[in-house]
Amino acid sequence: MSFGWVTLVPTPKSHPFEERRIKVTTQNEPVKIGRAVARTQATSDNAVFDCKVLSRNHAILWYRDGEFWLKDTKSSNGTFVNNEKLQIDQKATGRETDSRRVYSGDIIQFGVEIVENANKVSVVYGCIYAVLQCFNAEGRFFENTSPAAEEGVRSTGTLVSNRKLFQMQQYVLEAQHR
Repeated sequence: MSFGWVTLVPTPKSHPFEERRIKVTTQNEPVKIGRAVARTQATSDNAVFDCKVLSRNHAILWYRDGEFWLKDTKSSNGTFVNNEKLQIDQKATGRETDSRRVYSGDIIQFGVEIVENANKVSVVYGCIYAVLQCFNAEGRFFENTSPAAEEGVRSTGTLVSNRKLFQMQQYVLEAQHR
């Protein structure tokens, strides 16, 4: 059986969770990502989170031919890869939702921050932000290979890592908020 490993490392902006190391197998038995419920609780080896903004069945992750794939499963608050929402586009593709190949270094976001106002008190429910690290079955780290590099497109400029780009975006959002 073909499988790989992923590690989900929380970012500073994320709803708090402990780093996860998860075995990822085929699309027939994908890793289910979602909110903790009575029978399914968050552990260090699953993708279940004690986070109110996630759906019970939020997304799935699987491994195929040395590649990791992520798909939103009609979640209420969306799934994002590097700030791009995985779209539900049944008319254009004939599929319920687009799946997307993910790479080491990608910033994965499950849900969106929700602000609830009750009795003149604002309560903020954060979402899950994680840096994805991908490993093969033997535990060797998969280097990030961007789609542009796969297509043979060369860049002469300096590349900025997804993590640095994400961090910079958070600084800009915080500055705008102030």
